[in-house]
Amino acid sequence: MKEYPKNKFFIHTFKERKSILYLFLTLVFLSAAYLYIFNRPVTSNIDIKPLEVPDSNTLKEVQKLNPSNHVFSPTFKNFDPNHVSQAELTSMGVPPKAASNWVKYLAKAGKFRNPSDLSKIFGLSSETIERLKPYLSFEKPPEKKIVSEIIIQPQPVDPNVASLNELTQIGLPAPVAAHLVNYRMKGGKFYAPSDLAKIFGITDSILQVVASLVQYPSRPESPGVNFSIPIDLNLADTTLLKNLPGLGGVLSSRIVRFRDKLGGFHSLQQLKEVYHLPDSTIEKISPNLILATPVKKININSDSIHLLKHPYLSYKDALIVKNYRAQHGAFKGSDDLKSILAFDAAFWDRLLPYLEFTPP
Repeated sequence: MKEYPKNKFFIHTFKERKSILYLFLTLVFLSAAYLYIFNRPVTSNIDIKPLEVPDSNTLKEVQKLNPSNHVFSPTFKNFDPNHVSQAELTSMGVPPKAASNWVKYLAKAGKFRNPSDLSKIFGLSSETIERLKPYLSFEKPPEKKIVSEIIIQPQPVDPNVASLNELTQIGLPAPVAAHLVNYRMKGGKFYAPSDLAKIFGITDSILQVVASLVQYPSRPESPGVNFSIPIDLNLADTTLLKNLPGLGGVLSSRIVRFRDKLGGFHSLQQLKEVYHLPDSTIEKISPNLILATPVKKININSDSIHLLKHPYLSYKDALIVKNYRAQHGAFKGSDDLKSILAFDAAFWDRLLPYLEFTPP
């Protein structure tokens, strides 16, 4: 029996041995070609000579033949940077790109007012700006003509007759002026700043603004009244009363209204009960007043309706009097009233002048 070595790693078939041989021959061929190509001597037919530097005469002749090779020499002149062409700029040494940007800046309404403004131009170096500075000539701005404005001050107006336009010219807001005209159409009058302050919308600041532009007419004097003849307070109307010192239309109306509710005044001291009538005014008018007409009296035994309406009696007070009378009979005099324990003597002192005790 044929024996094979135990290590089969070195055992190859015929095809494998053949492949290894071809690989070996290929490597030998490539190595020989490499050595031949990179180690062979270099041969050339080109004759390489060292570069010769031309002399100055040769350079001048070349420049004459080709003028474009001349060295550029800028030509400077005085110019207005706001009125210059691109060609002029390049002739003074401004780079073409910067000159183009310069002209575009002027075309867009750009303006140079001093040399430092030239730095706005893109591509224009500070060295170029320094070279141009001595030749810059800026146009002087036109002198501003001083026109004196003539301010027409509004003339003072009378608020009692001024038009809506005149009122707004003196400083009144249009809505306030409209309120003033409406108030005037209803009979309102203006004789002092306090009268103007009654208008809706007028503030203290507005009054200060128009204070010097408003002229108030003199307040008309009241019709002459002969105060040597006293006025009967229980007969006088508001027209007569408001002529008294310190009394106007409002206070006169309050006096008459309160008097009619009472049935007349039995004492001038009752004027102190009139709403918002100052004591100082009462002292002024009292010497001119008399109570010649007696008050209207209420029959406490039969006139329950007027009793209920009297200012000195509340509804509850009137019911107490009515119920007492129903239980005890008609009142014969003031002494019978004192039997009603719900009221004190001061209560009856006010009311008794308006009561009568006629049997029902």
